[in-house]
Amino acid sequence: MFDFSVRQASNGQRPRWRNLLIWDYGPTVIPQEFTNNCRINQAGAHGYCGQNPFFFGDVSSATWRSWRPSETGYYSNSSLTSDSSQYHDDHYGSFMASGYSYIFCASMIHTGRWDRTGGTLRVTYHEDQLTLALVFVGSDGRAV
Repeated sequence: MFDFSVRQASNGQRPRWRNLLIWDYGPTVIPQEFTNNCRINQAGAHGYCGQNPFFFGDVSSATWRSWRPSETGYYSNSSLTSDSSQYHDDHYGSFMASGYSYIFCASMIHTGRWDRTGGTLRVTYHEDQLTLALVFVGSDGRAV
């Protein structure tokens, strides 16, 4: 079992993320692709304001943390946010576990809404920042 932690810290108009995978117990976790998505809140399907795929290193009892991009760095969007929109982030990924042939999916972490405060470079958060529920489903469709 592991924890997936995301720190969101805007740099003016540019959303940024630092990601951490922490091994808790069990077999070695072999991460596949994880993604940070910046989403624009709008009627109907929410738009995208940037996507940042990345790959963690394996985590286990021997190496129990994996930072991306680093312990102090951030991934950031190439596109800038505007002052007239509200946003949220979606974060998700998949992984394998040593000794199992399944690819497991970590359910999406959906952040609360945020926007740039009155056209300034400051960010205001309107809801609790992260809600997380992990349900691990193997390629055979069974919950693990």
